[in-house]
Amino acid sequence: MEKDVVLVTVQYRLGVFGFLTLASPELNIPGNAGLKDQVLALKWIKNNIANFGGDPNCITLFGESAGAASAHYLSITEQTRGLFHRAILMSGVAIASWAHNGQERHAYPLAKLAGFKGEDDEQHVLEYLKQCKATDLAQLEPKVLTTVELQRKIMFPFAPCIEPYDTPDCVISKSPRDLMRTAWSNSMPILAGHTSAEGLVMLPFIKEMPICLNELETCRSFVPYEVVDDVDIEENAAKLKKMHADSAELTADEYMDINAYLLFYFPLHRVLLSRLTNATSAPTYLYRFDYDSEVLPYPYRIWRFGRGVKGVSHGDELAYLFTHAMANVLSKESPEYRTIQRMIGIWTEFAATGNPNDKDVPGMESLSWEPIRTPEPAYKCLNIGEELKVINWPEMEKVKVWAST
Repeated sequence: MEKDVVLVTVQYRLGVFGFLTLASPELNIPGNAGLKDQVLALKWIKNNIANFGGDPNCITLFGESAGAASAHYLSITEQTRGLFHRAILMSGVAIASWAHNGQERHAYPLAKLAGFKGEDDEQHVLEYLKQCKATDLAQLEPKVLTTVELQRKIMFPFAPCIEPYDTPDCVISKSPRDLMRTAWSNSMPILAGHTSAEGLVMLPFIKEMPICLNELETCRSFVPYEVVDDVDIEENAAKLKKMHADSAELTADEYMDINAYLLFYFPLHRVLLSRLTNATSAPTYLYRFDYDSEVLPYPYRIWRFGRGVKGVSHGDELAYLFTHAMANVLSKESPEYRTIQRMIGIWTEFAATGNPNDKDVPGMESLSWEPIRTPEPAYKCLNIGEELKVINWPEMEKVKVWAST
């Protein structure tokens, strides 16, 4: 550890094992067991961290991607009131389409894929799933989603959901957007942000299924899911096509760009707006990670993209917070080492104080990075590139078009 902090990592149940939901109260599987694992972990940390040199009154929860969505969920549920004091949301929020399921019920389709021959009766489905091998269920999960669900950008058949009935440990009782308005965390500092080319995460999907580029012909599948009127869908799809896919040729760059806004930037904007409206007594800081390096790539990126792909993709900033087996030995004079020092300094300063402005961080000595104030003309954000700069959020112009859909 380079800073005087205590780091605790948490494991929780995933997929069908963590997010199976059944409507029948008699079966006592309302869903969100994975989030409830995390609540239990937070309670343990609160009660025990002092024994490891930590401060139970200064706990920061942070995560990236699904971890960020989890951190956001835990910030808006009453189950965690008082268990932590700040949150860092890295490239993920609870209201992103990939971070939650609506009323979809996928237990029966999964059971059928596993060989179940009966009717859609939850009791019988559950009994069948219990006797299946865990590895078999995990391998079958990706096949559960229908073409329509995939077009709606639902990425996981088992994900956080609104629980169908109330229980003492209910985590999500209503829509995350409603929970945000009255969340206890509206009095808590939050640091949130993203990478500058989140859409690169779609590149392997494009290579595997190039037919997906046909979605750009109308852009209907990118219209936010809550728009249901056909006329509105057509009008909004036309707006998105004009902005993201107006060229004669349907390109991978266009597909990645529109997905970056659908999956990351627009949902983040909605959270920031909610914070401006409802968290008037607590600061919200916005960052944008924009440092692209061939020297210190995150191993996930190499595995997914290979070497040579340009742009700062989903997850790239993790290489500057955590070491890994594929990391190169860096000179202390290298820009990569300097970026590591910046990231660790900013993150740990926020964890300690609720304010990420650490004047000991190289490049922050004369910066004034303030919490967001207004979306007009754009939020102010810290751009973490070769240099640190406070700028107008570059994604704001397109996000405003999304906000009009």
